Amino acid sequence: MEQRPHDEARSALLDGARRNLAAARDAAANTRTNLTGAASERAWTNLQAAVIVLLTLADDEELVGWGPEVLEFARLHLRSDDPRRVALEERLDPPPAPQKLQPLEAGSRHIAIHALQGAFAANSVEKTRARSFRAVVHAGTLVLFGVAAGLAWLGWNHPSTLELCFPDPNPTACAASSTVSPSASPGASPSPSPGASPGASSTPNPTVTATAAPGPSAPSSTAQEAQPSQWDIPLVELCGLAAAALTTAVALRRLNSGGTPFAIPLALSLLKLPAGAVSAVIGLMLIRGGLIPGLDKLSTQGQILAWAALFGVAQHALTRFLDEKGRQVLSSVHSPAPGVDEPLPEQRH
Repeated sequence: MEQRPHDEARSALLDGARRNLAAARDAAANTRTNLTGAASERAWTNLQAAVIVLLTLADDEELVGWGPEVLEFARLHLRSDDPRRVALEERLDPPPAPQKLQPLEAGSRHIAIHALQGAFAANSVEKTRARSFRAVVHAGTLVLFGVAAGLAWLGWNHPSTLELCFPDPNPTACAASSTVSPSASPGASPSPSPGASPGASSTPNPTVTATAAPGPSAPSSTAQEAQPSQWDIPLVELCGLAAAALTTAVALRRLNSGGTPFAIPLALSLLKLPAGAVSAVIGLMLIRGGLIPGLDKLSTQGQILAWAALFGVAQHALTRFLDEKGRQVLSSVHSPAPGVDEPLPEQRH
């Protein structure tokens, strides 16, 4: 029996909705592109197209139930002065506001469809913004990890190129020595003075020391300078990373994901780890260069490592701006499409 034109159009729309749902299912199952978010975006686009078809084909009784969801979704994503939202509110929630929303009627179906399409487009922009922000954070994390790894490689293979040792009236201070360095081992034992017998004590004569004339002279035999070590920069970075991990817990307490699938808080937390490691090295370089008044001389290994940890915490002064931006991005991403079995934000507890 030949179908009427109306039935043929309805059948074509239903076939299209089935294809959209199949494409959304395939995209959601594609784990290879989920890291970039392309599969998630494709799934939502096809699912939204299927929802529009369902709204188009809903009969009068089913249409009544669509009204509150479409209106709420439009209010979440469209500006208050958006013509599509204004037209929908005039039909479903006309002023003065009634105690109960007006039902969505067949004559208002096209208004609801246009408002829903606009809300879907706005929601897509919100998710794209969140996904782009997450990609930037991931890229920054990789760059900082690369910088931290490069500094560690440089310190391991060429310790004297980037020294973290500090001159002191006592032995030289580096980052990891038992004297005053981050990780350098003490230098060679002092050699006896020329002409001294093998059994003679190497302790200098106090009288000679007290009456020595000022001016350039050979270093005292008691001064054992700590030489730069392979472990200086890695140890400093480890202290900065550990301190940054502590600030991550505080940042996570303030920044929740809001139920979004973008894992922005996790991305921001990972960024803080290499940032703390790099800031610890740079901070000690600034101290060693005399750019921080009063801190040009660190006399113990504990002081050096403590300042490395402090600079690791100080990275939060920079990354907190990213935390604030992350909160703004998360707050702009609202609920999923109506017709999907997930409550709207106001219905979540």
